[in-house]
Amino acid sequence: MASTIARIARALSVEAKAVTTVEDAREALLSWHPTEIMVDLRMPGTNGLEALDILASELADMPVYLCSGLGQSVIDAAQRVAQASQHNIRGRLEKPFSKDQLKALLFPEGSDASLAQGGQASNNRGSGLNANNVRKPSAVGRITFLFQPRLWALSRKPEGFEALIRILDDQEGLVSPARYSEELGEELSIELSSAALDPAMAWAAAELAPEGLTLSINISATAAHAPRSVERLLESAKKNHFPLELLVIEVSEQNGVLECEEAMKALLAAKLAGSRLSIGDFGMGSSTLDHFTDVPLDELKLDRKVAGKAAEVKQADAVARSVIDLAKRLGLRSIAEGVETQEVANHLTNLGCDCLQGFYFSGPLTARDASQWLESQSHSQTATAASALPSERPEKRAGADAWNVAIVDDDSAVRQTITTGLANFGINAHPFANGKDFLAGCADYDFDAAVLDLRMEGMSGIQVLRELPSTLKHLPILVLSSHGDMPTAIEAMKLGAIDFLEKPITFQKLSNAISEAINSRSVDRQRSETSAHAKETLAQLSKRELEVCELMFQGLRNKEIAQQLGISYRTVEIHRSNALKKLDARTASEVGKILAEAGHFDNP
Repeated sequence: MASTIARIARALSVEAKAVTTVEDAREALLSWHPTEIMVDLRMPGTNGLEALDILASELADMPVYLCSGLGQSVIDAAQRVAQASQHNIRGRLEKPFSKDQLKALLFPEGSDASLAQGGQASNNRGSGLNANNVRKPSAVGRITFLFQPRLWALSRKPEGFEALIRILDDQEGLVSPARYSEELGEELSIELSSAALDPAMAWAAAELAPEGLTLSINISATAAHAPRSVERLLESAKKNHFPLELLVIEVSEQNGVLECEEAMKALLAAKLAGSRLSIGDFGMGSSTLDHFTDVPLDELKLDRKVAGKAAEVKQADAVARSVIDLAKRLGLRSIAEGVETQEVANHLTNLGCDCLQGFYFSGPLTARDASQWLESQSHSQTATAASALPSERPEKRAGADAWNVAIVDDDSAVRQTITTGLANFGINAHPFANGKDFLAGCADYDFDAAVLDLRMEGMSGIQVLRELPSTLKHLPILVLSSHGDMPTAIEAMKLGAIDFLEKPITFQKLSNAISEAINSRSVDRQRSETSAHAKETLAQLSKRELEVCELMFQGLRNKEIAQQLGISYRTVEIHRSNALKKLDARTASEVGKILAEAGHFDNP
């Protein structure tokens, strides 16, 4: 990517040099003396924020551009953290991007685009733990972890486990650290439990990772200790080979971590490394909308006091509905803890909660018992799910069983979000991290459809379509495309994709698209009918209107189209308006879809 940006910059008459390591960047800063620097938030062995801190003395007040393909919330949070560290953030570039977007970034005077500026992160510090109290050998040596299952609400299949800190009491056995509040301080940090953390992470790597199950850990630290706690979690996960994309770091809404600049910086680094972030005890503290713009969250965890009463107390039900709805609107996963009865489990499921946790399913278990619980689930899943599912579950689709749809995307967050979202529409999503895994594993499933991302590392979506075995040529495949990627989408349709959808997309729209694809009697017949309709629609256009549509789809603006066709700007506007009305289209991508369906690009 660095070389791509450098090549485009040179095409814009900007001298540019691409480097991939912090050491090479330092050498370039000292020997080449650039006037500006662009930093990708993901770098080999580190992240962009760490790189900026390491190079702080060489950078001085040099303008910095941030670049990332991790989404707007991540780059927004990174910008705020970098500015709070006194870096001169001039702008940001979200991948994928076009030449025009890079030009607008480097030459803002010639662009209508404006760069979003983030506010300064809060510099409040929470009170630290009493080191003299919390490091008593008699207590630290007796810390261990128990594991409580988290289950998907609809299927009641395991989603993962939450690791809970416990202390061995001579008389009472394993108890919550809250019992030792006077001796250990108000809260117990992961920093104290490092001796127990590695065995817990090793168990998770052996038992959870192969099944794609998550491990959630509440760092239970005050703001002052949160950064070190996060570091210890990441170190232990890497040491024990537990995938960071399956690690969920949970912070409490009430302990001040979200107000601390250093804690926020540590959490963002964890997010950039691949882990997920969750707010626990949500609905009981003082969270504001600022937290959802400042922190790139993945989960909202409904407090047990609210979840446990949601089925019978009107006020608790109202809070639960609001939290679950907020999570869906923000594209986050909702988790409810404190589920102790089937009534509560069914009620929260009907409200749309994604995952459930509580004594109704299982209490906290030792590692050995957790392994046995997992094994028992694999043997009795069908019976357990049938007895536990709520009566108001979405209706089955197309026959006795729910549809099975493959989701092929190299972004774990996208896979998880789509899987969760489609479950609410009665669709079983089966995620694949790359095209090779999909091609290798598709024979083991009787898929009704597949959703394929076009831009993936290694094997692209186009390559997957080209290598699709003949036995799967009938499979309806919907491709996902980002803005500016229409030529690739057109090629995908030529290779057999039945439809393409632009990101971002709502679950409702994706569900509808899948429904339409599966319910068609024949994919070939649908393509034929679609092509005939598209050709008939295009036949309504005049020659000039068709030319305007072609250039519009190529990304040219009205002024540029006018210059290329040798007509006035006003004439282009008229042709464009008439063409959109005749095609019943609103955007250039919709026009491109009609052109592709009509086979317009087959005979240039």
